[in-house]
Amino acid sequence: MKIHVHPISAHLPNALFPTASVLIILYLIFGNICLERAVYYSLIFGFIGSPIGMISGLYDWKSKYKGAKVPLFLEKRRLSIILVAISFILVITRTFVPNIMDSGLIPRWIYIILIFSLSPIAGRLGYLGGKLVFK
Repeated sequence: MKIHVHPISAHLPNALFPTASVLIILYLIFGNICLERAVYYSLIFGFIGSPIGMISGLYDWKSKYKGAKVPLFLEKRRLSIILVAISFILVITRTFVPNIMDSGLIPRWIYIILIFSLSPIAGRLGYLGGKLVFK
């Protein structure tokens, strides 16, 4: 049985980042600290999965697609780097400023907007991956 590392590792952040967005909305509505903590854990595990998905995607691109320099792969690479960077910033910020949701209005909303930005990026990456698989 051949293990397909890239699809497995890519689906983890593609699920966790939208989950973080839903959880932050629920936190804003209900104010339950457990929901905010769940956002943090979703970000951590999404961040951990993202580089694995990115590296395995690069491996698949080189082995299956002979490193073809077509726009689809270039967009996936660019979006993957952005996804890893934003998720890293969010995890580091929340780790060193654990009360970010209680801090000033601007830092709080920048944090929230960055969380929301992960879902469309992950969605686009999944869509582009689907174009490759279901051509």
